[in-house]
Amino acid sequence: MFRDPRVGLMDEALGPGMPSGVGEDTLVFYRALKAGYTLIYQPDVYVWHTHRRDHAALRKQIYDYSKGHISYQLTTWLRDGDRRGLFRILVELPRSYIRRIIQRLRGRSDYPVSYILLEIRGNLAGPWGLWRSRQRVQREGRSNFPENRDVPAEKAE
Repeated sequence: MFRDPRVGLMDEALGPGMPSGVGEDTLVFYRALKAGYTLIYQPDVYVWHTHRRDHAALRKQIYDYSKGHISYQLTTWLRDGDRRGLFRILVELPRSYIRRIIQRLRGRSDYPVSYILLEIRGNLAGPWGLWRSRQRVQREGRSNFPENRDVPAEKAE
């Protein structure tokens, strides 16, 4: 699948530790589906995530994920011409935040308004983070991964 030019490798500008937040895995899933591949749920495969142990680490994760979501949506628009990302950013997210704040104020949600506002701040930082990430990749270059020539194509996919 990664050898298919319609999918390609992960976008390093969207990787963890970049100013854009995160989103490289979501972009690969998007491109794989767009190229006609099928994603399969495999219940016996595990992905381990680190759970945040303190409030500051959780807030940083929420903020980075929110920046990454916008960076991903902008990338699908700018690189793939998919305008749904703009609709998500300009229409769906604001509606969602308003609805979630109202639900919280009416006592129908336990999710703190401060976290919703943090998500919004992350969203607003997304475009700048994406631009900084793209500049960093351009300045430092892409990673140079060795080719897996000894791995058959069906195994590499």
